[in-house]
Amino acid sequence: MAISSAQDFAKDIEKAVSLGEKATEDPDAAQQVTGLIKVLQSYKVTTDLLVSTQAGKKLRKLTKHSNAAVAQAAAAAVAAWKMAVTQEAGIAHNGSAAEVLNGGAQGSQLSSQPSQASDAEQPPAKRQKSTPSAGLLASTASADKDSLPASSAPAPIQETGDSTRDRARQLFSDGLQMALPDVPNGDVAFACSEVECAIYAAAGGVNKDYKAKSRRLSFNIKDPRNPDLRRRVLKGEITAVDLVNMTPEELASDVRKSENAQIRKEALKESERGQHLKKATTDQFQCGKCRQRKTQYYQMQTRSADEPMTTFVTCVNCGNRWKFC
Repeated sequence: MAISSAQDFAKDIEKAVSLGEKATEDPDAAQQVTGLIKVLQSYKVTTDLLVSTQAGKKLRKLTKHSNAAVAQAAAAAVAAWKMAVTQEAGIAHNGSAAEVLNGGAQGSQLSSQPSQASDAEQPPAKRQKSTPSAGLLASTASADKDSLPASSAPAPIQETGDSTRDRARQLFSDGLQMALPDVPNGDVAFACSEVECAIYAAAGGVNKDYKAKSRRLSFNIKDPRNPDLRRRVLKGEITAVDLVNMTPEELASDVRKSENAQIRKEALKESERGQHLKKATTDQFQCGKCRQRKTQYYQMQTRSADEPMTTFVTCVNCGNRWKFC
């Protein structure tokens, strides 16, 4: 079913979530939300639409609904959207995704996608020409997940055809995979695609700003000391749009935040101590920033008594501060 507008799609999502809250105690509401979710599933969605409306994150909450029919319908819709996004990116979907769609969606399929035919129905020549990404996806789906750690097999990415964007997605995928032991059911490919699309939309294309944001986010996501950020992104607690707009301080790990707080505390303490000490004005010191010599200074014993005192200097012209022993 074609979507008349993103606004209408977003309204239907909000209506489904609202009905889902009532469906816990109201059988009629449960029936209504189940029907609405099936309508949403039949829409021809795109990656940009899902990212802009946060539809996947919102509907995913209903997959854990106490009403089995509502939970099943929501899970089927999310699975169908994931497959649509995968097909949009040009990657052949794996068998497990098709099985979820056909079995859980009660026969509802995207009629415009001819690639839903099974590998058995395709000529051998076509199977040999499948892309490396498709082969990786198929092999990952057929692997025995119980015999290997969740993070041991690399997750495939949903390719865009743009080398810069695909490289960014791969970097996000490498980082988010580190969270799989804590979030075993996390969809790495879907999460890294959402993050990359949000950066692409915020930057207005692949440009200098896009590359800077991608580098900054990949660094924080892959930081070994920042497991909480990876876990929250993979679980959907932090949306892709919110992640892109977070400040460096908000992205920092708990360890880094603690270190920054300690640095600020020490700087404040040093500043307060300096305010209570008598300062002398001199032209003996040259500011390394503005090259002026009008400065104020004071001295304190910061080390052992037999060591020289530390001199704290402030440039009157530009406010630059430095110290030496």
